[in-house]
Amino acid sequence: MTIPTPLFDAWAARVRRQLGQHGRKAELARHLTARYGRTERSWQSYLGAVLGGRRLPNAEIVLAMDAWLVRNPASGRAERARDV
Repeated sequence: MTIPTPLFDAWAARVRRQLGQHGRKAELARHLTARYGRTERSWQSYLGAVLGGRRLPNAEIVLAMDAWLVRNPASGRAERARDV
C-alpha cells in the first residue's frame, strides 16, 4: 500500500514540466554534482526516480532543485505559456 502524496505529486509534475526542455535534467544533475558530490549519471538516475514517483527526495534536495529552477528558468515561449 502506498501513501498518497498529493503535494509531492503536484511538485513533481511542475518540475517535470520545467525539466522537459532538452538538456535541462543534465544541467540540474551537473549542479547537484558540484554541490553534493556523486556522479552526474547517478544524479540523473536519481532525478528520474524522483520524477517518476519511485523515490521521495529529502527536503534539502527538493529545496536545492527548486532554487536551481528559479535561478535557471527555461527559455522559450511554450514554457512560459504553460506556467501562466
